[in-house]
Amino acid sequence: MNTRETIVVIHSYEKGTYFFSTDHCQDHGLGETYCPISHGVPSSVYPREGLEDGIVRNKADLKTVFYYDSKEIPNPNQEKQG
Repeated sequence: MNTRETIVVIHSYEKGTYFFSTDHCQDHGLGETYCPISHGVPSSVYPREGLEDGIVRNKADLKTVFYYDSKEIPNPNQEKQG
């Protein structure tokens, strides 16, 4: 049986920033433009430069595929840093 991990990202498309969390429902206090997104890994995407096999396995792969045009910021609650 395959084991999947969940990686939580809280992202603001409007601000172009995101951070990792351990809590999909984290009360971050940064405003309503931040949306929680839970990614199950491993997962498959269309192969591309930087992820030639198309398998998203970890945070670095998520950044390559989904967050390449956004800036990572620190989680405002260090206890929930993902």
